[in-house]
Amino acid sequence: MNLISYRLDTAELMAATGEPTHEGVVIDDARFAAIIESHRRHGTTPRRVDAWTIEQAGTPPTPFVWSVRKTRRTLGNAAASLVISGRQRTVAAAVRSEMGRHLELAARGWANRGTLSWWIAEQSPVAQGIITAEAVAWASDICDLAERSLARFTASSDLYLDLPTCRTSWRARRDLLTEDGSVMVRVRGGAPSSTAGAGLRADLAMATVAARGEAGPARIVGIWPQAGMALALNSDEITIAAGIRDLTAASKVLAGAVGSPREGERQLA
Repeated sequence: MNLISYRLDTAELMAATGEPTHEGVVIDDARFAAIIESHRRHGTTPRRVDAWTIEQAGTPPTPFVWSVRKTRRTLGNAAASLVISGRQRTVAAAVRSEMGRHLELAARGWANRGTLSWWIAEQSPVAQGIITAEAVAWASDICDLAERSLARFTASSDLYLDLPTCRTSWRARRDLLTEDGSVMVRVRGGAPSSTAGAGLRADLAMATVAARGEAGPARIVGIWPQAGMALALNSDEITIAAGIRDLTAASKVLAGAVGSPREGERQLA
């Protein structure tokens, strides 16, 4: 895997996120049909595959619950989008606006149980303060990266792709995307693990398949602000094919894992 490592000084950040000199890979209809068929063979158990699944070698996901860590990215990205688009002047104001919107939804009874709005409203004032601070820190990183890279970025939402007839969905995380779609950026906490490259490759492959019939992103950049590091991966046929193989293998593992009995159930059987 041809990962390129960068430091997060301004010059190297600009190099990592600069306009690629090559185009992304195109997935045609025949290749898309082959991907669908390979997933269909794994059964009909509903499953969601993302980069985290790949990085964890297909370990079945735990039930989703909101936490400060998960909330900071959702709120932070929404706030960053407001700042980057010019709808809010500061990150702090943007986060307050997003918090207010979620609290209003809950107060009006428009937030179902289990949603982010409901979860935020259930927290104590102290916890809400911590959530706000974490979201401000996250959004500040996003806006700082977008400003220093000098690329024309939009704060993008994650990409969801349902593979028809095989009950499989893919989720590619995207925190920033250039206006022409050629470079997608993921921001991560901590430091990159030994499997971080495989995760980036999976996100790049999912985005390429989702672009079906058109060129996918030419590059993905993973950024770890706390570690002062960035990893970039350029798109080519070999890289995308490897990413699709990883996604297919993870789907197969999940299809078997979800339907198999747990250890305690085996002992009671």
